[in-house]
Amino acid sequence: MVGFAGTKSATQSATIRALMLLLRINYNKQENGLQTSEASFQDFLRRVSKIVALFLKDEKAENEVHRASLRFLKTAVAFLNIDQLKGDLS
Repeated sequence: MVGFAGTKSATQSATIRALMLLLRINYNKQENGLQTSEASFQDFLRRVSKIVALFLKDEKAENEVHRASLRFLKTAVAFLNIDQLKGDLS
């Protein structure tokens, strides 16, 4: 999470891409991975998605950060339950 506070766009985008990779490797919706339906995971992913979405609102951010943010959100939506996608996250 420290990489989000970095001052360089390369640091921020690398942090977002690394987080996305960790999600894909460690969590899946099948039985051989960690369970994505747990409330703690859903809450964590919802909070991180809100943070990443803030990078999209930043007009001063580089395109690299915007691309990484969009890719992360695309991945996160696949893991989040439909109930988590309602409200302020949408």
